[in-house]
Amino acid sequence: MAGELIQPADPKVDTYLARMDFYEFIKIPKKYDWTRRPSVGRFQEVIEVDSEARIDKIVPGLSSILQEQCSLNDEDMRGVEYVLSEVIGNVFHHAESSVNAIVCAQHYPRKERIELAIVDCGKGFRATLEENPQWAGTIHTAQEAVKRALQCKVTGKPGNHTGEGLFFTRELIAENGGTLYVHSNDGWIRCRGRYEQGYTGLEWPGAIVAVSVKTTGSLKCKPIFDRYAPPEKDFVLLEGDDEIQF
Repeated sequence: MAGELIQPADPKVDTYLARMDFYEFIKIPKKYDWTRRPSVGRFQEVIEVDSEARIDKIVPGLSSILQEQCSLNDEDMRGVEYVLSEVIGNVFHHAESSVNAIVCAQHYPRKERIELAIVDCGKGFRATLEENPQWAGTIHTAQEAVKRALQCKVTGKPGNHTGEGLFFTRELIAENGGTLYVHSNDGWIRCRGRYEQGYTGLEWPGAIVAVSVKTTGSLKCKPIFDRYAPPEKDFVLLEGDDEIQF
């Protein structure tokens, strides 16, 4: 796909894109004239997740930003890593994207927030959910597909995938008081806390999931997981003729 790169008018934007490895990502190397301080705990350069196996290597770097800036304990870290893995994994499970998943993140100290984005150029939520007989023929717009994808256990591949990644992301961001933005094809939804608003327009081939996390807000995962997946019902052990639930 051919395209044209328009140089940013603001030199600071140009410098920022260079430091975030944006130019390197689109294979237009650009000199960065300043000392590159470590990004760990502060931001994640634009990075391509080229396989599902690589998710486990990418997620710790993303979650370390949240841990550093939001003072997460180990339990909350595990929850955040699970949610991130699920959302990024959707690209490989459902999207059939012409490019790999693209991820980046940034901490903004003065605004007391962390922004994180996951992008693909796949077929979008509507086409994905249509593969599930439960939803086939019932979704009429891209915005409706996005709204349904944010619900619990909604997936295009029942029996193989949980359909929990976006749902738990929404719950976590709502509890945090931050913002979740999900865009697929020409439909998108913005969730601020518990308030949701839908829009149509701005066509995007595939999906964009972006979150803005308040560093002053909560990121407690366990209460959310316990609310929707109580630990006593997590699995069943068959012992003789009896069922023992855990």
